[in-house]
Amino acid sequence: MKYILNPVILLLLYDIIQHAVGDQLINSFDDIIGPGNYTYYRLMHRGYIRLILDSLEGDADLYVSSQTLNPTFAEYDLQSTTCGDDVVDINPELHRPVTIGVYGYPLSARTRYILHILLVTDYDHGYPEQITSEKLNKPVVNPNKKSFVSSVKDEEESVIWTILVGILKVLLDILL
Repeated sequence: MKYILNPVILLLLYDIIQHAVGDQLINSFDDIIGPGNYTYYRLMHRGYIRLILDSLEGDADLYVSSQTLNPTFAEYDLQSTTCGDDVVDINPELHRPVTIGVYGYPLSARTRYILHILLVTDYDHGYPEQITSEKLNKPVVNPNKKSFVSSVKDEEESVIWTILVGILKVLLDILL
């Protein structure tokens, strides 16, 4: 007995799987850094990126910049400097490549950390819920730098895409 899958069912299955998977891990780095030193990573990947820095020993801080090759605590676009896990969300508008700087706490003999770089896939052409400084004291935008927030044009494009997808689904239902 042959089973023929309706393309609409395939689209629905794809959508369900995509939402179940959530964020996609791009890379993880497990490293040790000396006191008062920086380790730098270059990010070329586009899309909405979430950085999660887990300090295993000592306390590592996270600095991100698209304008300087070596971001520091004095020169950065985005930062997270908490005791514990640090999280920074990088919007797609932030010019690539992006440099990620991990700073080792100066009063620790060594700082061991794991840096996870995730592609956020669980959103509908907008941005996922922002982690604001009021909620977690993370991420902090440098007040001297311009903000990278969604524009009205992006919201209009999202509405247009939603309408187009709806029309395509109706056409597929009619044709099949």
